[in-house]
Amino acid sequence: MRILILALTLFSSNVYSQDINDLFNQVQEAVSNAGNSPEAGCPHCVDGETRLKKLPLPIGGRNFNAKCTSFIKSDGTYGKWGKLIVKYLNKTDERKERFFSPALPGMQTTPRSCPNWGNMTNDQKGQFWVWTFASIAQVESSCNKRSVNTGAVPNRNDRPRGLFQLNTLRSARAWRGPNCRFPSGAENVYIAANSIHCSLDIMSEILKGRSGEYRGNGKIFPTNSYWEKLRPNHSSTGGDIGRLIRKFPGCML
Repeated sequence: MRILILALTLFSSNVYSQDINDLFNQVQEAVSNAGNSPEAGCPHCVDGETRLKKLPLPIGGRNFNAKCTSFIKSDGTYGKWGKLIVKYLNKTDERKERFFSPALPGMQTTPRSCPNWGNMTNDQKGQFWVWTFASIAQVESSCNKRSVNTGAVPNRNDRPRGLFQLNTLRSARAWRGPNCRFPSGAENVYIAANSIHCSLDIMSEILKGRSGEYRGNGKIFPTNSYWEKLRPNHSSTGGDIGRLIRKFPGCML
């Protein structure tokens, strides 16, 4: 009888010991597979590409012209113009800090241009900016790189042209940013890369707020801006440009 009790005791002890070892091994494996924790102050840092893969791109009517897919497509991939924007944004740490800042005015506060901004990754914020410039180009030119303002303008030799309706004359836009100093002439403004890079410089100055060239509030809209439709006297919510910007799915809570 004593031998049976001893045998059972030893068996139970071995089973318990084996359970502990198994649990320990599982914990060790979980820890080793967890990877490094996010750095302090970067709660949404993630590795790899996390762009939205499916965008309900609203084409037609008062929405995007089909040419705007040169910025961004409905499957979330970038067209040739979108790739230029993302390359610009990620070229320097200064640009990334400015365009991807979690504290951009007007995103989660009035007018709530992008309520989910604080929860978005940098990849998603890059996608937002491509969408934003597609929105500006849609309203300014219907994403037609050869668009020209044929209406009444202060100087007929300096008609707004191209995707973002920029000045034809270099002298009228050179101060707006280094990428705005390309030569005068319609054909130079019609070059998409020139218009896109200059417009990104303009937006960079807008986001600087009071310290920027436009001495604004740091919001996309309403603020002092090159683009009239983003100014306070036009609309408190960015007008048609703001309407399109707010359709970006990643901004929705």
